[in-house]
Amino acid sequence: MLARSVISRSFATLVTSPLDFGQSAPIGWLYFVKIFGVCGGYSEQSLRLFSYVSYLGCIAIIIAWCYEKSRSWSYALFFACFFASSPFYLRYANECKPYMSDNFWVIFTLFTYCLYRRGRVKEILMVAQFLTACLMSFPAVFAVATCLICDFITLINSLKRKKYVAWRPRVTRFGIISAPVCAFLLLLYILWIAPASRNAGNPEYWKLLSFPVISTKEPMATYWMLTHIFAPVKNNLHLLSYIVLVLALTANLLLCFVRGYIISAKVVLPLSCIALVLIASSCGYYPIQDRLVQFIPLLMLLSAAHALILLLEEHRLVANAFFVNLLRVSYLGVLIAICVPQGENIKRLLRGVAHSEVKTSFLDLYSKQFDKADMLFVNKTGVPLLDYLTSYPSGFSKWDRVSHQRGKVFYGPRLNLYYFQIPYSYDAEIDEKAYWESVNAIKDSTTALLFFSHESDDIILEDLKKFGVIKPVYDNQGIRMYTYSCNALKEGA
Repeated sequence: MLARSVISRSFATLVTSPLDFGQSAPIGWLYFVKIFGVCGGYSEQSLRLFSYVSYLGCIAIIIAWCYEKSRSWSYALFFACFFASSPFYLRYANECKPYMSDNFWVIFTLFTYCLYRRGRVKEILMVAQFLTACLMSFPAVFAVATCLICDFITLINSLKRKKYVAWRPRVTRFGIISAPVCAFLLLLYILWIAPASRNAGNPEYWKLLSFPVISTKEPMATYWMLTHIFAPVKNNLHLLSYIVLVLALTANLLLCFVRGYIISAKVVLPLSCIALVLIASSCGYYPIQDRLVQFIPLLMLLSAAHALILLLEEHRLVANAFFVNLLRVSYLGVLIAICVPQGENIKRLLRGVAHSEVKTSFLDLYSKQFDKADMLFVNKTGVPLLDYLTSYPSGFSKWDRVSHQRGKVFYGPRLNLYYFQIPYSYDAEIDEKAYWESVNAIKDSTTALLFFSHESDDIILEDLKKFGVIKPVYDNQGIRMYTYSCNALKEGA
């Protein structure tokens, strides 16, 4: 659906109005995908290329984050592979969606800020990075806000220790960074983020996805949220390894607290960013849904990776050759066990997922079946995909419950009525009027071609079998087509 907006709009009109079908995406991401689409001819590979590049960027940042302190390539590569082999992340590295880009800009912002704190990045470059991150990703705003808050706390602490004459250059440096970023964020919120959030569907749904305060009235609410947060590591072996890393992180924090150590910025910054997201969510400003918060497990992974190497150094285990070799063997065993089951997913990623021949074969079959049919039935949820595959714009840009007839194409209304309940259920029931309107439109045709793109759409097939014969003619990557022939035609034959 996002691709539909990118393809159908020019550079000048891409962000002048809300996106089609209630979609939302950052301005920078939209323009990058548009550029890749123009250069690659709007092929499936070009539209997904930015997500794939972001996936590789995440791997690079993880390696850089882990190697800098450990000075061990095996250690750094282990955590990179841990991320890279997750089925969840593999999926979103291969979709024309901004979620993998969100992952990259969140961790890249924190990594750049750590370099800035050590004097390796200038103020003007830090400002440019912050502005770019806000333009490229919605959740990157939390990473930017975390860095600004950290910088402000550092400023206050330094002023307490210094004499009065030293305050001016420090305040000036903080102002150089924070003023343009805050002004840009305010402008971006007014012009794009607020309109995009209003366009993103039923607001009640997003309120139900707010992170809950611990409550005895809704004991399952917190559990439900945690399942969404940890969806990228729900695989058993991933989850077990992740629990070990979180325990190492907890041990490091306790050790720092007991001994009065200063917690490393690479440990505290990712955790602070997560805390800020959960606080904002509990206030109703950000939904907790697996694809929208997939950067949270990644932040915890980075924090745990750095905490683990600090623990190993504290107990001088990194200098013990036997222990290091044992650790490497353990790494290798875990990686093999995690990666082997993902062989197909990895192959799917490397060969670019959706090949151009898929579209070509679909068009050949579609054209033949369309010419023979008296009617083409398309459910509303399949409109964006059919528009893309056939390059024939339907003209629809939002969901509605009204059917439309254009020539021999019948655009059926949505068949499901969605409603929301507490705690956090997202349920649906059949819209009887829309359902029978679609069934009647098809059964009265001599022959029809049926196009579906969502599993819940083809619920009308069972009733159609009472009036005619249904035959599947295409099923690939969620696209399904059937032919319908009425019983009268069959009897006449």
